[in-house]
Amino acid sequence: MSRRLRCALVGYGVVLAVLGTAVWVTAFPNAHVWLQTSRQNAIAGSISVLDHGGPPLVVKNGSGYAPAGGGDDEGIYLVLPELGHLTGEKNPVTLFKVLSGAAMGLLVALAPLVAYILLDSLLLAVLAPIWLLANYVVFARRDIYFVNAWIILLGLPVAYLALERPWSRRLALSLLGLAALAASCSNAVRAHAGTGVAVSLAVVAVMRERSWRWRIAGVAVVAACYAAVSPLLLSQIRDHSFAEAHIPPGAAPTAHPLWHPAYLGLGYLPNGWGIRWKDSVALVAAQRVDPNVRYFSPEYEHILRHQYVNIVEHHPGWAVKLYAAKAAALIWTGIKNGGVIVLLLPLALVLGRRPTLRVELLLLIPALVFAAIPPLLTVPQFYDSGFTACLDLAGALALGALVHARLRESPSRLRRRAFAAAAACVACVAAAGVTTQLLAAQVSKQISTAPSRR
Repeated sequence: MSRRLRCALVGYGVVLAVLGTAVWVTAFPNAHVWLQTSRQNAIAGSISVLDHGGPPLVVKNGSGYAPAGGGDDEGIYLVLPELGHLTGEKNPVTLFKVLSGAAMGLLVALAPLVAYILLDSLLLAVLAPIWLLANYVVFARRDIYFVNAWIILLGLPVAYLALERPWSRRLALSLLGLAALAASCSNAVRAHAGTGVAVSLAVVAVMRERSWRWRIAGVAVVAACYAAVSPLLLSQIRDHSFAEAHIPPGAAPTAHPLWHPAYLGLGYLPNGWGIRWKDSVALVAAQRVDPNVRYFSPEYEHILRHQYVNIVEHHPGWAVKLYAAKAAALIWTGIKNGGVIVLLLPLALVLGRRPTLRVELLLLIPALVFAAIPPLLTVPQFYDSGFTACLDLAGALALGALVHARLRESPSRLRRRAFAAAAACVACVAAAGVTTQLLAAQVSKQISTAPSRR
């Protein structure tokens, strides 16, 4: 690639990123941005503490201090209050728009250059940032869960480039380390948002080296960078702030709860236990067993784990249909929110001439699995941004493979193969439609005969 083309692609991406971020921050109404009220209150309280000379990650609690946000996904309670303290902006939603807009703007700025190097198509390089701008609102307005999509769209293309390009070991390991550092930052905002990407980065570190010494060194670089921000740096800041505010070290949980959202996720369909997707429902259920149980304590999690397992064990058929309904809703939501291009994937696997496509799809699997677990465990419509990003990326790779095939095959042969692939796609879509209809009928029947409490 010539230096002039490289500069032109970077400049094109930066211009679109600045324009898109400016429109998002200034023109998109705060009322249309989803940020939980509890998060807004914690961010505003932390800004007030910082303005009065107090430490980060805490809020006023009477005459003393309490952890901001209860120790859950602490990165947002560190970055946004500091940003508000420095700029004088007090509205948590506006600060959130600045953070999410800057994050998405970085993707837009890098998209033309990355797409051209990875997909070898100037057309796709031009379209890549436009596609991201079209999905700005889909990802950036989704509370802190936008970061699940952000790290996938940033980290996995870096992994592909480090594996496929004949770059020096130093440059490739530097890119892998930076991507792992970004995954660590995303974990600080949302627990395990970057775990799947980090797994793929470590796999690439192994695949691109021939000697085990450098393979181990590459994995060590990825692991060190992945742990640098969350938990290491964040825990140091937390301990220092809590000591300064005289808060006991164990006053706030430092790990994301598992059985609380899993239990509430059983309320995705109507049921006889009165379970709904509302935090107070789980707390009331735990207090029926132990009236003195503390919210999010180990005892609280133990009680909800027992109740969750008891329901699934006694109603396995209902549980299977519940999670099948969640899976169908997750796939449909992901396709509806921009992942429709993934339907080109079967066609690309038949027609595509990019030898790296299958490897890229395999490297996508860890991120896809980690992105699918939260919405399947809880409710699909709140936590699907990472899954949607995986579909989007798979669709972009498929489109790149099709463009690659079009440029390198004779038109007659391409038409013959395209006809066979299209027939296979139609058959797959038809089978998926029939399966979805059957599943919907079963779910409707199950709703009308929801099991009673036992």
